[in-house]
Amino acid sequence: MKFMKILKFVGIGILAMLVIGAVGLFLWSATSTYPAHEVALASLESTDKVTVSQDKWIAFTPKQKADNGFSSIPAAW
Repeated sequence: MKFMKILKFVGIGILAMLVIGAVGLFLWSATSTYPAHEVALASLESTDKVTVSQDKWIAFTPKQKADNGFSSIPAAW
């Protein structure tokens, strides 16, 4: 009998942790994004040194010939 009470208590505790975790994950995912700041938005505008194009991807193309470059490929989760 005492074993069943302990088992019931542990089961309720695990269920409570799962529910709290699920609610916390939902709240975190619903509120964890923020709008872009002015500096970030300004970097998406073309200047006299770089042309910015936005199609499926965002491309920063230099207006002068460059000897080296940088490529960033997003990870697929």
